[in-house]
Amino acid sequence: MKRPTHGLTYPDWDFLFEMAAVFYGYFTTYDATLAGYSPQLIRHHVQAGKFERVHRGIYRLVHYPLRVELERYMIAWMWSNARGVLSHQTALGRHRLCDSDPSEEDELHLTVPPAWRTQRRRPPEGVILHYADVPPTDRTQRRTVPMTTPQRTLTDCIRDGLPVQMLVRALQLAEERGISLHAPSHSS
Repeated sequence: MKRPTHGLTYPDWDFLFEMAAVFYGYFTTYDATLAGYSPQLIRHHVQAGKFERVHRGIYRLVHYPLRVELERYMIAWMWSNARGVLSHQTALGRHRLCDSDPSEEDELHLTVPPAWRTQRRRPPEGVILHYADVPPTDRTQRRTVPMTTPQRTLTDCIRDGLPVQMLVRALQLAEERGISLHAPSHSS
């Protein structure tokens, strides 16, 4: 799907659907604008029950199959303008390096660029923000939403003082599951 560099002058449902399908039915106000939907038309579709407003500037196509386990991750990531990455305890759970299910946790950890400290945008409920640059080598992706690699996740958890017994358990689980915690070697 080729994204136009500027918004369409008429609403293009197929284009909006294609964009939203990549993100499990979720889209932003910006995405809708690119597809030719004005704020008034978005509001009309929310009132008509075609779109659901899930957070400020984030919507979901109502008839798109809902993936409840991904909803919180998608909303947080889209809130960050696709700049954030799941991190810390959330990434630990997503990598299956802890005994708890991350989708059942009350808190979702998201790392955003340091410049975001000065923004006054309120994150979605339950989102704990961390501020750091996460280079591409420290990122991985599962089901559209990026997260820190297992090695970066453990480094962040150690830095933030996660209890030692949880860190030991994460190392045990990584070994049992064959998850490498070594940095990729660079040959000269």
